[in-house]
Amino acid sequence: MRSARKQSGFTLIEILVYLGLVTLLSTALAAFFWNITSVSERNELSQSTAAEARCVIGRLGSIVRNADSLESFAPDRIELGNTDSSDTTIVYASDGNIFVDDGSGVSALIGSGVRAEDMRFEESHASDGRSQYVTFTLTLRPDQESGISDGLNIHGAALLRNKTE
Repeated sequence: MRSARKQSGFTLIEILVYLGLVTLLSTALAAFFWNITSVSERNELSQSTAAEARCVIGRLGSIVRNADSLESFAPDRIELGNTDSSDTTIVYASDGNIFVDDGSGVSALIGSGVRAEDMRFEESHASDGRSQYVTFTLTLRPDQESGISDGLNIHGAALLRNKTE
């Protein structure tokens, strides 16, 4: 004789369905958190690149404002004169960095983690014919492969001091 006892528990099918749903949800959550982490990392790289670009533009503006004359000019290089010393200041881009040679040595304007892809200078004059401006455009990009397709373009301008012609 069999006893009429009721069995309790889960069937194999119920356990397999449960495991399938848990796996699906775990995969979706992992992909979501992975995406959040990568977006956060890209934003951080963009912000640090923008901060570096602002510093470089500020430094370039200061260098140009402190110069008395524009000795030579090329789209990717300028040479500035200063009446206080016989040395000239040369600003140029090379190997992903921007360099300043002020006669006492060469220094790099860009810190680690960022590289200069392009630097352009333009010369212009104000309507009074005496004021001379130098405008500059930089394209900077994070050193790391970050998924940022376009570099950060930033523009600046500065007036040469004591410009008389």
